[in-house]
Amino acid sequence: MFILKIHNTDTGNIVAVCDYDILGKRFEENDTVLDIRDDFYNGDKADIDTIISAISRCTSTIMIGDNIISELKKHNILTPEHILFVSETPYAMIFKV
Repeated sequence: MFILKIHNTDTGNIVAVCDYDILGKRFEENDTVLDIRDDFYNGDKADIDTIISAISRCTSTIMIGDNIISELKKHNILTPEHILFVSETPYAMIFKV
């Protein structure tokens, strides 16, 4: 299960996606922190097709979690070089310019 939240801004839409089971958690490694805060990530439960559609219409995306990263790799949205890790938790960002 995934959580999707779309933030509408003056410069475009930001899509925030995370695995349901990591919502509200915080991961730290050295000076890097992934804080999956409710106020930024907690939106609606969504399936992979809804998420891919939202990503196709946004200006930037941040995705965190083993399951969402794996699904987006299967759908050729992400490749291994896009993926970073903090405390073994994968995340990726997409910026459209």
